[in-house]
Amino acid sequence: MTKVQKDTLAELMVNFRETFEGATVEEATEKAHTSKKPSDSAEVTITDKRFVRSNIKLIGEETNDNRTKETQGSGVQTGEVSK
Repeated sequence: MTKVQKDTLAELMVNFRETFEGATVEEATEKAHTSKKPSDSAEVTITDKRFVRSNIKLIGEETNDNRTKETQGSGVQTGEVSK
């Protein structure tokens, strides 16, 4: 069995929406202003996406080949001229 890995690079435009609570408007606004990243409970909407590139590479292969290293190849021995 052969295995390949596909790595895809895409750019996403994402809208995060979350609610902040406080005793006053100022307190809730301060919490929203000081948050550095969205929380796990934030609502997420992907508004745009762009495919950049993709790369596929071989990561593993099982071989059922019973030939030894010496017998692998085209069958032409070193120094022998093919006809």
